[in-house]
Amino acid sequence: MIKTLNGRIATCESLTVQSQKSIIQRGCDMKLLLEREPSTDKFTRGRLYLLNPKIKTSDAKMFICHTLEDVQRDVKIAGKTAIGWGMYKLIVSMSNRFKKRLPLLLDVPNFAGVRIHGGNDETDTEGCILVGTRKTATGIAGCAPMVEAIIGLIDKAEGICTIEIR
Repeated sequence: MIKTLNGRIATCESLTVQSQKSIIQRGCDMKLLLEREPSTDKFTRGRLYLLNPKIKTSDAKMFICHTLEDVQRDVKIAGKTAIGWGMYKLIVSMSNRFKKRLPLLLDVPNFAGVRIHGGNDETDTEGCILVGTRKTATGIAGCAPMVEAIIGLIDKAEGICTIEIR
């Protein structure tokens, strides 16, 4: 269950393009927060939240979905390492690899083409952030609706979109 910024209760699956107008406030920058769990030997789980800087209570942090990334490492291994902690600008652009519009993180040190997209386990990440509605024993599932919901949030935002990873 997630609580929207206008006080309604919803599930992850109900975060559709139609419900996003009530979540993003007009004239507001949009900020996502990815809180990671400690890495296993295969992957890193996390939780993605939408933050509202105009609200100063716990309601300012709304759970969106689960995430899956590669393992956090001190030394990068190509295609097997999660990006570093930090704040990144976020846009939606056409992915040549996936042949569709997907969220893209900009100016990620030592990485290029880091996107938010669907996938089920660590073999699908290659440094990107996978999103889904639920955890599985080996990763996540229910990816497509969450990718579409995040694209919709970014598209509806009227200011700068960012994601903070910690």
